Amino acid sequence: NEATTFSLTNTNSFSASWEDVIPGTYNVAVANTDANNNKFVYTTTPTRSFSVSRRNVIYVGNTAGSTGYGLTADDPTTWDHVVEILAEGGTVYFTSGTYSDFYGKTVGNSWTLSAVDGATVVLDANNKGRIFTVSANNVAINGLTFKNGEVSNNQGSAIYWTGTGGSII
Repeated sequence: NEATTFSLTNTNSFSASWEDVIPGTYNVAVANTDANNNKFVYTTTPTRSFSVSRRNVIYVGNTAGSTGYGLTADDPTTWDHVVEILAEGGTVYFTSGTYSDFYGKTVGNSWTLSAVDGATVVLDANNKGRIFTVSANNVAINGLTFKNGEVSNNQGSAIYWTGTGGSII
C-alpha cells in the first residue's frame, strides 16, 4: 500500500505511516528527493523491517460502502477485511442493520462475533447459501439474527459448526 504520510526528520531517522496494511513483516528503504527533484535511495542506511500485528477488535458495517478500517463503529469495514486482520481470540462487532447477501462466510479462528451493544443485526443470506461455516473451536456468537440461509443437504442452513466448544446467545 502507498504511504499516506512520510517525513524525513533528519538523515538518521524517518517516520512513515500506512493505512489498511495487512499483518505481516515489511521491509522499508529510505528514499528522498533532492533540491533538483532527483530521487535517490539512502545506500548508507540499511533497509529497516517492521511488523504489523493482527487486531483484537474490529467493527463490520452492513453496506457495500463500509470501506473504513474497522477501528470504531463509526468507521466499519467489511467481513473480508476481518479475515485478513483479526487476531486469534479477537472480537468482531457488527454495527446495526440488515446485512443482505451475507452468506458463504467461514470462521476458522476462535473469534467472538457480536452485535455492537444495543444494535439489531440481521445476517440475511437471501436463500443463496449457508451464512457461516464454523470450523474453529470456542467460537462465540452473541446477539445476531440469522435469516434465509439455505443449503441442499439440510446441514446447517444458517451455521454449519464443526468446531468444538463455543456458544450462540
